[in-house]
Amino acid sequence: MSDRKKAKESESFYSRVTGEKDMQRADKILRSMEHGLRPVTSEGLNRVRKILQRQKRRQSRLFLASCILAVLLILVLLVSLIGSVVRRTSGGSAGNASANTPGTGTESVGTVSSSSSVTPTPTAGAEPTSVLMSFAGDCILGTDENFTYDTSFNAAYDQNGAAWFFKNVGDTFAADDLTCINLECALTDRNTREDKEFAFKGNPSYTEILTDGSVEAADLANNHSHDYGDRAYDDTVENLKGAGITPFGYDDVALYEVKNKNVTVGLTGIYELDDHLDCEDQIKTNIQSLKDKGADIVVCAFHWGVELSDTPDENQVTLAHFAIDNGADLVIGHHPHIIQGIESYKGKYIAYSLGNFCFGGNTSPTETDTIIFQADVTLDADRNVTGTSIKAIPCSITSDSSTNNYQPQLLTGDSAQTTLQKVVTRSGQILTTEYYMDGVDLSQEELYDGTDGTMTPAETVLARQNGTDTSGTETTGTNTDGEGTDTSGNTSGTAGTGTNG
Repeated sequence: MSDRKKAKESESFYSRVTGEKDMQRADKILRSMEHGLRPVTSEGLNRVRKILQRQKRRQSRLFLASCILAVLLILVLLVSLIGSVVRRTSGGSAGNASANTPGTGTESVGTVSSSSSVTPTPTAGAEPTSVLMSFAGDCILGTDENFTYDTSFNAAYDQNGAAWFFKNVGDTFAADDLTCINLECALTDRNTREDKEFAFKGNPSYTEILTDGSVEAADLANNHSHDYGDRAYDDTVENLKGAGITPFGYDDVALYEVKNKNVTVGLTGIYELDDHLDCEDQIKTNIQSLKDKGADIVVCAFHWGVELSDTPDENQVTLAHFAIDNGADLVIGHHPHIIQGIESYKGKYIAYSLGNFCFGGNTSPTETDTIIFQADVTLDADRNVTGTSIKAIPCSITSDSSTNNYQPQLLTGDSAQTTLQKVVTRSGQILTTEYYMDGVDLSQEELYDGTDGTMTPAETVLARQNGTDTSGTETTGTNTDGEGTDTSGNTSGTAGTGTNG
């Protein structure tokens, strides 16, 4: 390697560690605003704020690492000093014993050295097991203050109570070991919203919707969790924790213990919309952090892609593969608000977008079908992942065919087949993109068959649609209805529009 290349790599490493690259980016944005080259917008200022926050966290971690390193050096010096004293005081007697009993000293040293080595052992009483995890899409448990109350999520809560929302899917969630959603709102009493077109929040008591629905974890790395500012985000985290729900996202990774199986699931949420491929360092760091903390299974959730696009873009594919290459066992995606395909990469699964789920952001979203993505992960006695099987359970985000009433339900019959057709078709689209790297066609996998509740090869689902059962055949094409309209009279955009505030 040339000296020039070594210097460049050293400079790149230094930039990542110290955050110099991020600070240069923030300075560039501020200077362009100052000189009129870029309009002064809340989105630009918010992006700078996020960069500065990330830099502050990086500096805190560097300081902590320095302190730990200093303590370790002191301990090493102390151990070395004590060892030197012990050798001086016992050297003579050890030598005599060695002379009287040949080989004794050597055997003693060998025994001590052997017993000091650490040999990993399985969890006491552990046996091979499996963990069933369910993942659902974008959930806005609340509304925008400018939406009409009568048709809002809040009105549905006041009329029906917390248990009503997940009533139709609760049994599915209760039967698994872990249910995780993407929570795209703040749960707070604060009233000062960010300067953005759509800002969503719900009452802190809405956590009861999740607990009644058997939801155990919530990803907060998205462009609506900060709609009412950083303090409201902190409120959301605390309100979720107070309800027994595990929040995670950004640099905050989380561990979920499946106690009856002695398995630890690690959860990390990555916000891709600002940093794009620059978030690779965060992905790698978060995954390693989870493994260091004892995670047996690592789930990496992304907020990424293009709204209303049914095919993942190049960044999505690149980052999904990068996450798996660096130790993730499963990748889940959100933000496009419609279903994207599923891919198998190196034996690990990627669900690029699950669509909406319990979605208070729009009474007339572009698509009402969605899936509950289930992954059944098997582990050996040493808690190494040995395999994964999946199900795509077809659902609708509403139990009312005329409007989004915010109550998801399982689909059966023709409606279920139509949704599964969409999953399989869009999975095939991933394979045809020029940036696609290395994966497996989903048609070789088995999917949930909503007709009779059994597992059916996906290619059989396709055959049904292409043969006698034509009632559910999907019409492909480009979405042209844009953001949708609130039937109450207010313009209601698809949640997720714009840059995080």
